[in-house]
Amino acid sequence: MEMVQCDSCHSGQTVFDRTATQSVALQPPYAVVRCRNCGLAFMNPRVTAQEYRNFYAGEEYLNEYGYKKPFSDIQNSRVQSSARSD
Repeated sequence: MEMVQCDSCHSGQTVFDRTATQSVALQPPYAVVRCRNCGLAFMNPRVTAQEYRNFYAGEEYLNEYGYKKPFSDIQNSRVQSSARSD
């Protein structure tokens, strides 16, 4: 997880938005906050890019959704197939 500033105005001043957090069913430590400066709502803390990669490459995700290969392997096999047919 990483704490972030507002993507719109780069302010670090936020306020917890209980209604938005409950509407998307986030569980602590995740929450929706609203920027005090510009009003943008965003998740803070947020999941890092590495945490997303680890989750989607993990066996639990692959087994849960029936994927046998990581997406990158599927993509690579399509590229190789199209190269052979050219």
